[in-house]
Amino acid sequence: MREREEITISTKHLRLRIVLFAVALLVAVAAFVIGVRSIGRRDPGYSRIEATDKDLLRWNGAVDFEYRFEGSSASIRAQSRALQGVYAEALGWAEKLLDAEERYPGYANLATLNQCMGEDVTVSSELFDVLTDALARTQAGEGYSLFAGPLYAEWNGLLLLEDPEDFDPSADPEEAERLRRLAEAVNDPDNFRFQIVDAQQHVVRFGVSEDLLRLLEELELSCPVLDLNLLHDAYLLQLVAMRVEARGYDSGYLTTPHGLTLALSGESDAELRLFGLQGTDAVPAAKTPLEGGRSYGALRAFALPGETYWYYTVESEGETLYRHPWLCTDAKTPQTVRSVCVSADSAPEAVCQALRLMRCESAEEAQAAAAALALPAAYTLNGARSVYLNAAAGTSYEPEDYGWTLQPMD
Repeated sequence: MREREEITISTKHLRLRIVLFAVALLVAVAAFVIGVRSIGRRDPGYSRIEATDKDLLRWNGAVDFEYRFEGSSASIRAQSRALQGVYAEALGWAEKLLDAEERYPGYANLATLNQCMGEDVTVSSELFDVLTDALARTQAGEGYSLFAGPLYAEWNGLLLLEDPEDFDPSADPEEAERLRRLAEAVNDPDNFRFQIVDAQQHVVRFGVSEDLLRLLEELELSCPVLDLNLLHDAYLLQLVAMRVEARGYDSGYLTTPHGLTLALSGESDAELRLFGLQGTDAVPAAKTPLEGGRSYGALRAFALPGETYWYYTVESEGETLYRHPWLCTDAKTPQTVRSVCVSADSAPEAVCQALRLMRCESAEEAQAAAAALALPAAYTLNGARSVYLNAAAGTSYEPEDYGWTLQPMD
């Protein structure tokens, strides 16, 4: 039988042990308290503002809002809570106003115009300004159309497929023909009737031709015709910024997943990165400081790390084709310019001028287009590791540490 072990407790240095235990306990309690307090602590600097209202969660990923706070932790927490409410109201209002598919009580929005074709519709002053600006850009014939909803519905449906390569127009003649016919239809002015009935009262009327309706039925496309498409995010950010600044918040910036950034009027500390392709990897190529009150159309033909949808590549006749949201209204996808950034006082203008560069079909055409542009512009080209800067960009860009060089124009 195993002998029972005798356990003895030493009483040597008992008082010291008690003191050490008490000290350790105090340290643990203090650490816990500090940890709990630090959870709610807010330091000066940038914080992300989110719309947490459950009715707005579907739009929360549409915009990233970074705001720069100053003051004590308590003051920053109070400011953040107040701004969160302001931002939620502004984002919900702007998204509903620009929604081309769904109508909302109390709103006459783009969906109202699509669903009330041929009828007079009274819209808000803000939506009237958006519509008249988009209409003027459509009539300029520079590659944007307010009436290209069907074309982008088809293209975006392709970009959101799990395996889009088999349905790419380079591999699927049927898809190529669908895009060709849609591009032809949305670029025919006879297919649309947009009338400003009363500019003072903001009354407008929209309609489409029977030919276009038959085409959509034949292609089994159920989608809005009047749609902001490539300029949706630009108008969205302008509307949100307008409401936020009207409430006294001006030190931050708004960005969208596809590359548009709007700096509020008091912004002065942030930077924007222009990405380029290094082999098949997207890397930072150059950076420029954000200037308060300006917008930056930073478009690219390739995905950033972690992006699953909206961008893909396909091999065709020995060439890698890059597919992205910035499809031309003629359904062409030039492969020369890989990324571009243009800054302007207007978000739609920044995007439109960046689109002009993205549509260039040769390095010479891109250089001529950038040189003629009075706005600061930077861009990268297929197969080159240089960032090309026009005269208006001056010395506002710096290269990143990935072996890229800056190439200013004379």
